[in-house]
Amino acid sequence: SGVGALVILIFAIWRRFRPQAGITSFGTIIAVITLSVLIAMFMDQRQLMAQVSALALTILVPVLIMMELDIRMKGASTPPTIKGLPRKVGFVFLGTFMGGIFIQNVMGDPDFWVGIAQFRGVKLAILLPLLILWLYKVAKLDQIRFVGYRVKRFVYQPLTILVLIIGFLGLALISIYLVRSGNDAPALVSGSERWFREGLETLFFIRPRTKELFLGYPALVLWLVYKDRSTLPSWLTTTLFLVASLAPISMLNSFSHAHTSFIVTLYRSTLGAFFGFLLGWFMVRIIKSV
Repeated sequence: SGVGALVILIFAIWRRFRPQAGITSFGTIIAVITLSVLIAMFMDQRQLMAQVSALALTILVPVLIMMELDIRMKGASTPPTIKGLPRKVGFVFLGTFMGGIFIQNVMGDPDFWVGIAQFRGVKLAILLPLLILWLYKVAKLDQIRFVGYRVKRFVYQPLTILVLIIGFLGLALISIYLVRSGNDAPALVSGSERWFREGLETLFFIRPRTKELFLGYPALVLWLVYKDRSTLPSWLTTTLFLVASLAPISMLNSFSHAHTSFIVTLYRSTLGAFFGFLLGWFMVRIIKSV
């Protein structure tokens, strides 16, 4: 099921970039992936195949979900109402959940379950979706023929102090995010944050991921409501879009930890989506009341 999902997902993204792609492209993708699976099995590299397939899924699923949501929102005449927001957030959550199921099936090896083998692509699974989605917003990847022209136009834009500050801040935040991911730098977790995490665990028994609760889903709600506001600069709406993509990225990262119970991961992801949505809705209400 995981390999089948990977075939369909790659074709769906390829079809998004190249609308004329048809049965020939689909057959080619099936042939290439099938051949790769057979070679991996013949060489007794099934764990490597699982790692590569899971990495591909963790990169492509957030990209496809956020692109699909963006294209759907472009077709909407008005921003979603407060009643329509849960459907949009639910689309992201359920799409990511399906990707999580496929990732768990791909990594259905007992060595992953007991922690002998671990998912190795955490940094790439965070960085590459953000990079692809940034290119999608800046270079319009869905119009692939003009990507080179748009990238060149972006590169040759004059640099301003504001752009430099935003760029350095963005790089700093991404660097901190990458270092903190995967529990590689526990020293960066402050005492107050550790106390807050313990409080969440006491309250919910299992702590929701803070990246989904305080970043991904609140930014998703804000982006859905304010993406078409002409008063907001494009860099701000693009930033909200990229931060919102942390919701599916972080959720898939949780599901790639196959040594954690599937039910536990689903529970903490549901908590993050529900309370992250409420936090985003609360922020919208505050902004509208000001």
